[in-house]
Amino acid sequence: MAIPDCLSQAIKRTRSVGTRIRQFGNKRTRSITSMRKVFCPEWQRAFLVFRQKLRNTKDVMIREVLNMWRLIVCLALLFSGSTANAAGLGEPIELFDTDKQRVVASFENTTGFQEEAKQILQSVSGRVLEFNPSLDSAMIVKIPLVPPKPIKLKSANLDAMIAEMFVIMPKKGERRPWLILHTKEYETVVVEFIEKVDDLRKQVKLP
Repeated sequence: MAIPDCLSQAIKRTRSVGTRIRQFGNKRTRSITSMRKVFCPEWQRAFLVFRQKLRNTKDVMIREVLNMWRLIVCLALLFSGSTANAAGLGEPIELFDTDKQRVVASFENTTGFQEEAKQILQSVSGRVLEFNPSLDSAMIVKIPLVPPKPIKLKSANLDAMIAEMFVIMPKKGERRPWLILHTKEYETVVVEFIEKVDDLRKQVKLP
């Protein structure tokens, strides 16, 4: 009796798989990677491509983070250098333009600025969740806090005394303003806040 074609093909496939299984039975020390290579020749190439893309992605992320912190350090150095001779309430308020990479204006550190800083600090809603928030094309207002002001936010595990506040205000786009905070313990915290910056912009003469 003739064997139907469908059954014949099934038998051939079974024999082919059996042959491959026996190949591994004879060499039990082969790794799972080798086994996948025999059963799926494309697997290893796909895995290598994925691994390379992952490495490239990690490299880009690391470079972006380093660039962000490099700019933060530069900001700190520029601001501190321009306020070394400040007196009175403390260091003056300074306006930094990231496009020009310099301080473009300075203002007396008045009680009005201190009150505005207090309102902003009280409206902090949590840490910045972006891996690398952009500092490109932004105006940054540095407000030294006199005296340092507390911040407590259990949801973000924040409990510190803030000595300096940097209000980052993007010039364009939909990104809301955000904060870089320096604590008395010389730690840096990057956070979001809810308070509007209209009054602050008026005080530093921004449109």
